[in-house]
Amino acid sequence: GQYTHAGNDSGLENSLVDNATPLTPFDFAETPFIKVKVWVSKPVSVMVRLQNYPDYGNGEEKVIEVTETNTWVELIYSYSSTTATNYDRVQIYFDRDQSGGSVTGDVFYFDDYLKSNIAPEVTTTLSPANNETEVSQINNPMIASNFQFRNLDNSTITDIASFVELRENDASGTLVAMNAILSDDNTMITIRPSALLNGLGPTVFGYGIEGAMKFGVYEVMKPIFLALLGSSNKVIAFMFASFIAGSVAAVLLVPMESLRIKQVTDPSYANENIMTGLPRIIQQDGFFIMMSGVWAMLAKQVPYTFGKQVSFDLIAKFLYEVSSKIDSLSPTQVKWIVSIFSAMFASVVACLFSQPGDMILTKTYNTNENDGDNKPGNFNSVVKDIYNSPYGGGVSEFFRGTKARIVHVGMIITSQLVVYDLVKQLLGLPATGAH
Repeated sequence: GQYTHAGNDSGLENSLVDNATPLTPFDFAETPFIKVKVWVSKPVSVMVRLQNYPDYGNGEEKVIEVTETNTWVELIYSYSSTTATNYDRVQIYFDRDQSGGSVTGDVFYFDDYLKSNIAPEVTTTLSPANNETEVSQINNPMIASNFQFRNLDNSTITDIASFVELRENDASGTLVAMNAILSDDNTMITIRPSALLNGLGPTVFGYGIEGAMKFGVYEVMKPIFLALLGSSNKVIAFMFASFIAGSVAAVLLVPMESLRIKQVTDPSYANENIMTGLPRIIQQDGFFIMMSGVWAMLAKQVPYTFGKQVSFDLIAKFLYEVSSKIDSLSPTQVKWIVSIFSAMFASVVACLFSQPGDMILTKTYNTNENDGDNKPGNFNSVVKDIYNSPYGGGVSEFFRGTKARIVHVGMIITSQLVVYDLVKQLLGLPATGAH
């Protein structure tokens, strides 16, 4: 048959005009599948809808996305869970919602439109795909199938959560609290981690103090090192100032990170706050165990601070020198342009410089790699594990996920630096790079 798109949502159906007889009602226990071969010139959705005549609202539809073009493709629609016994009208739609870009006059073809009792091959789709990297942490994993998820006795699943587990890294990893949701047609499972906000308190407090101290210490130390080294060694002075600022930030963050990991991985810490959680860690693990992640934190924070603060200063100074030669820009426009573009470039530099340290820090606090004791890993062992990783290893392994981090963290750094520069000016200090 031929289907000519009318530019709307109309479809083709068995003829019910001129006193034609409706189809014999479908017996889905005997023939639970509808098969049809289609030929499409572009990727579109193909819908089959079964319904009752004349009660058109009483029906059920299935949709398959066809991506193979200019060839015959056999589609099999499963109605195995349908219990209705009065469906005697069948329709087919090509690109009904026109999401595939179909317009009036587009032609599609179909053939061998049949009932069947032969099941198609079961296919399962994972999202994200197996072994996929650079996946956003806010994504909800999904498992989809062309068949329904059902119990072994073919009864309906009432609690999908009893069949699904979410674990870190692999099947032997630490369990992650989550909710599992089965779609209305029982063909898709959506997994929603419920532990994403665990440890939010120490994270907000820790990074709040860290940010204030990092920016503050950097600004305080710059003139001190400039006085010691001379204005001709400005870059070196800025480097030393960023080293001190990054080190202070790292030391402040380590206890908070230790508490955050405890809250995420140990249910007994879930209701602890900073005032009660930190003393408990010191009592149970000891102060030095709590602070043992400091080397990993330094490996991230020092290059991160240097890449962010120093490059922001130097790039801004360069852009001010360039913009001073452009007469068409007002002083206010220059300040905004320099601030935003300097922050953008600095964010990329900061991400690149700190990416190896971020990998080390993540691995250090990965409890699954540390025998489940919820304690930071050994710095040297962590570095060796990353270098010898089965996913590729070598120096490049320290930069895995860089692109995703530039997009995610880069936007945060850019906004941070723009606000930081604005606050400096509101306090009567010169704009970054303007002096």
